[in-house]
Formats: sequence, structure tokens, C-alpha cells
Amino acid sequence: MELGSSPFQKPGAGRLVATVSVFDATVVSFTGADAEHAPAPVEDLPVDLLLPLCLFGAQGLFQMARLLHQHVGVVRSVPASALVAGLLAPCMAIGGILLASHVGLNLAHTAKRARVYAPVINARLDDALVFIPSLYGPFIGLPFGYLTNSPTMNDPVLYARNMGTKNIGLVQALNSRSLYYFRYEDVWDEDPKTIDSTSLIPLALLNGRNMIMDVEVVNPGDKPNVVTYVWNHERTETYVLDRASQKGKTYGFRWIVNPAELHLEGRSLEQRGEITPSATTTLNVAVAFSDTLERKTQDIYEERFWFDVRDNQMRIVAPGENWTNVDWPTGRWLEQDVAPVLRISVRAQG
Repeated sequence: MELGSSPFQKPGAGRLVATVSVFDATVVSFTGADAEHAPAPVEDLPVDLLLPLCLFGAQGLFQMARLLHQHVGVVRSVPASALVAGLLAPCMAIGGILLASHVGLNLAHTAKRARVYAPVINARLDDALVFIPSLYGPFIGLPFGYLTNSPTMNDPVLYARNMGTKNIGLVQALNSRSLYYFRYEDVWDEDPKTIDSTSLIPLALLNGRNMIMDVEVVNPGDKPNVVTYVWNHERTETYVLDRASQKGKTYGFRWIVNPAELHLEGRSLEQRGEITPSATTTLNVAVAFSDTLERKTQDIYEERFWFDVRDNQMRIVAPGENWTNVDWPTGRWLEQDVAPVLRISVRAQG
């Protein structure tokens, strides 16, 4: 075979391009058997550049072979096809070794992503609006790269970043869609052995003069001091429920919230602070357990509600986001299911 200046026009060049292309396609194929629904660790690979890269790579090999054939005496007697194959063989060998050593890891990463997306995919949503969390830590938007919208914004499912109380405006604008929150618990990491817990939470937008919040609490440990509080706009209204609690003890009470005030209905020992709801932040309804009356350290369980106030009426989305901090103030806030400790049922009145 003669090596010309335009090797892509030669049959041998076609075979080489096919070889390189098939090799790269094989690497990509190991990102997952169903990449549409389970994007793999190389999901950010610019797939649209793969073919040009393969073509340019093949051209470079041919140019190298041509130069060696022309300028290196010992190589001149070697057939051009054998020379090209010799240049390509080490690349194929190294690539094959790397591929074989990472297939299992890559498949494990693919399975991890599949677990993350499973609640959304299995729900087969239609005409829905799904809020996805803003993750803490060094990652922005991960692992939710698959949950995106088309430029037309008329997809069967629209995804939106959780912006707290600002979500209310979007919910109202798209009020014909069913509403969900995609909960990702704990902290994201890239370890494929980590078991990721995700769930799809149906939400409802409630409108009324008063919001009635019926609360049930179970003490998960032996800390004797129990308080409930509402945090909003950097202020807290707190009620002491018990100073001699024990594991398994239950409590039932009701928060009533309206645009002018909030108050507790039910037995309490002491009230601390007073607030008027402000839609500048979420409305955090919580229970906390501590060893001492000073509550210098606490185990906190919260539901954080998106809400706003219009024309002396409240609009609130329920249920709220679930958050815990079992070593406040030094511990880390984590988004986790609080139902074993704190359950809040919300209804509108008036």
C-alpha cells in the first residue's frame, strides 16, 4: 500500500480509521448499557468530538508512518501497512490494558448513577415540576447532570434548582403541573461503594389565612430536655416541652401560623421569643433534644417550608424539606428523612 498525502482516500486508511473509531466506541460503550437513563462517569465526555478526534488521530498515524518511511533508512524496506500496524499496536495494547483494569470500576460508577436517578425514572412522570437540591460541598449540580431541561421548556418534566421561598413564584406560574421534590440524603461523594439514598416526594401548594401544623414527636434517645421551635428570618420562637424526657416518649401539639403571628397549641412549660413570619427565608419547624437546659449542644430535626404571603393570605408548600443536625452547633446539617422523630401534617384554614 502506498502512503499518499491524503491517506483517507486509500482503502488502508479507511481500515485504520475504522479500527480507531471502533476502539474508541468500545471504550465509550463501557460507560453503561443504557446511557440515556443511566449516565456514566464519563458523561461529560464531548461525544460529538469523538469522530473528529478519531479521524485526526488516524491522519497523524499515517503522517508519522509516511515520514518514517521516507526519512529512516531501516524502515524503507518495511511495507507501509505493517509500519502503520506497528505504530498502532502499542496504543491498542496500552488502551486495552487500561480498559480491562477499569471496566469493573466504571460499571460500578454507572450503577451508582442508576441508583441516584431511579426514583425519577421509575415514576414515569408527566406534566410535572421537580425541584432538585443544591448540594453542599465541592460539587455544584452533581450528581444531577441528567436532570436538565430542553431550551423549549415544555418538556413532560421540568427540573428546577431548589431556591427556598423563591420556589413559590415558579410553582404558581406552573400550577397546572404536579409538584415534586427530589430528595438526596447525606453528602455526595464519588465512591461507587457508597449507597446513595434518593426519593421523590410529592408536594402540594396550600393557600389560606391560617396554616394548621399538627406535629407528632418521638424522642429517639435519652436526652431529657425537649423543645420545639420555629425559625424564620434569623429569629426563633421556642417552647419547652419537657425537662425529664426519655427514649420513646411521644409528644403531640399544633403550630398555627398566619401572616401576622404564630403560636403553639398544646402543653408546654415555657415560651422563649416571638416572631412574625417573613417570606425572606424558609419557615423551619423543628424539635430539639439536649442534655442541659442551656442547650449548648442539641440534636435537631427540622422541616423547612417554602412559603410567601399575598393579600393577607399564606401560600405554603408541604411537606417541608427534611434536615437533621445531631451534633449542633459543631455538627453538619444533613438532608435526611426525619419521619421517625418528627412528623408534621399541614392544612390550610380560612
